Amino acid sequence: MSDTKSGVRSRLNAYINAWFNKQLKKRKHSAKTIKLSHKNIYILPSKFGLAYLLVNLLVYVLGINYQNNLVIMFSYLMLSFLLVNFIVAFINLYNLTITLSHTNAGYQHTGYQAQFHLSNRDGTTSLEIQGENIKNLFVDGIGEEFIKLDVTVNEAMRGAHRLPRIKLLSRYPFGLVTTWSYFVSEAMTYIYPTPLAFSFHQVSQAELESDNDNNKTTFASENYQGVRPYIEGDKVNRISWKHYAKHQVLATKDFTSGSSSEYEFSLNIVPGNLEQKLQHLSYLITHAENESLQYSLVLPNSKVELNNGMHHMTQCLERLSDV
Repeated sequence: MSDTKSGVRSRLNAYINAWFNKQLKKRKHSAKTIKLSHKNIYILPSKFGLAYLLVNLLVYVLGINYQNNLVIMFSYLMLSFLLVNFIVAFINLYNLTITLSHTNAGYQHTGYQAQFHLSNRDGTTSLEIQGENIKNLFVDGIGEEFIKLDVTVNEAMRGAHRLPRIKLLSRYPFGLVTTWSYFVSEAMTYIYPTPLAFSFHQVSQAELESDNDNNKTTFASENYQGVRPYIEGDKVNRISWKHYAKHQVLATKDFTSGSSSEYEFSLNIVPGNLEQKLQHLSYLITHAENESLQYSLVLPNSKVELNNGMHHMTQCLERLSDV
């Protein structure tokens, strides 16, 4: 029952967020760069401001009851001070320019990053950045020269994600009013499976050699000699993954001269459930790239051809994230 309620609540929240974002886009909150103006700045009394209004009302009632003009004038002065706060708070955010520079994909345990450029030729003081799965950030002052702001989104679900709605908020100058606006982006980025190494166990030389004739390696070499027990420090491009898949042990391919660094990764060469397999493959891809190996990736519904380089690694990790 609790799972059902949680699912309904999640779908309802997703629907409300989608509707709210759609309304914000109509008010010019959605673009790579937005400039705040009277069309997209909102302002209301804060909790402190509401308490201030209540005190002001009590002072006014006190002045009326005792027919004391001085007390009544003081209540008018308090109200005027609040209205001045509204004006100053609006000017503080007016002309603030927010630009989404770029996003950096990340892993499940780190989240991803988005970099913003903020500037205001008139100056902005005391700005707070809020958002779903975002730790609140504070900026003391923004001037004509743009400043860089790195926002980390702690999203744990792998796959493609749209940057969450960003709220820019200020309680300047005295905390009596809250001024805010939103930044809604269509930018997409990826959360990759967290790289997870897996342990290996050695077996005897006889056991390893017993399957030499049946082993079909994905490495190409004219001087392939067989396999031997893994020795710590052996390069990953010489590991016999077929032996690991069958025996849950680590063996190293033995060559009399240089071997090819080509390898094909797939779900059936790593242990565990689906999520663990994806994490193991993420580790293998990252490690293979660090070792400058040539590798391909085979998944149930897609394949990434043999290659290497950052673009190739990114493509492989994105395919893993979409499984």
